[in-house]
Amino acid sequence: MRRYYTFTKKIFTFLVLLLLLSPLTVQAQKHPCHGASKDLNGSLQVIMGRGGLWTFMEQSSELREKSMLGLQIDGKLSRVAVIFETLCNEKKNPTKALYDDVSGAIGDGRMIYNLAGSSDEKKLEALNGLNQKLDAILSKLPN
Repeated sequence: MRRYYTFTKKIFTFLVLLLLLSPLTVQAQKHPCHGASKDLNGSLQVIMGRGGLWTFMEQSSELREKSMLGLQIDGKLSRVAVIFETLCNEKKNPTKALYDDVSGAIGDGRMIYNLAGSSDEKKLEALNGLNQKLDAILSKLPN
């Protein structure tokens, strides 16, 4: 009777472990770009959750008249993240260099919020630099 109980307990433990580990196995079979895409979208959502760079520019009376730049940057940030995700989904696995470029641009977008106490000239310089960086990334990507 004791042997039967031990055997049953081992089988039960094995089945529970198998059920718990099976999602990890499926996840491990995905290409790393899916995790990278999720990371990019999470970082992008931090910016968009604050209203985007357009809202950042609208909060300054001097930058308000140039806030169209913020709207353009928001669109470009979203576009590079979506293109990266699309490449992953189409199994055209993007390179680490592309991930680094896109991640860097989104990171720059997040860092602009740290310039809230800086001069409007410095903010505009950072925004123009980010816009140029995004143009360079988009020029390398398929439409």
